[in-house]
Amino acid sequence: RRSSDLVQPALKMLSDEGYILDKLIYKNNYQHRKSMHFRRLKDVQRRLRAFLKSDFISIRPLISDTTSKSQSSQIVQLLYVLICAMGELDELLTAISKSGESFFTLLSQSFFMPFALTVVSMLSRLQVLLQNMLDGLLDKYDFLFATLKPSIDRTTPLQDSRILFIAPAEHLHTLLENYTPRPKAASS
Repeated sequence: RRSSDLVQPALKMLSDEGYILDKLIYKNNYQHRKSMHFRRLKDVQRRLRAFLKSDFISIRPLISDTTSKSQSSQIVQLLYVLICAMGELDELLTAISKSGESFFTLLSQSFFMPFALTVVSMLSRLQVLLQNMLDGLLDKYDFLFATLKPSIDRTTPLQDSRILFIAPAEHLHTLLENYTPRPKAASS
């Protein structure tokens, strides 16, 4: 199977892992709530919840149904959403690695062994799922960019300001380093 086909099942497994993480944090909150390792774990939980509720989740059927005959403005919007989703995934993976380092320190000191071992195994599963999802999104990004590239080459730049975000996947690491999340709309 292509890695872009792995995005849909990974989202289901990711939500299941998020449920397990919620239960684990709920059960151990009183004992560990002030420690650095637990705050980092709660940061992973917060970022995972935000990713699962993001715009990317609601638009993913459009991404999977995109064909080469789609309009270029729709492809530009999908590319922008993919870049935002990859930026959020990159931040989540960074939070997971920081949390994992904290729990590896706990394991090396022989503190809270069952809890730390459970968290490390869960974080490793999350990291594998998210990395596979990121690989699938990069494949989809390459496909959409290749679809859009002839229309960019033939015409003047599109009127959409988001065209600045579009680049071949080999330049995506630069875009992700400079990624800033979109501001959230104020709830009334």
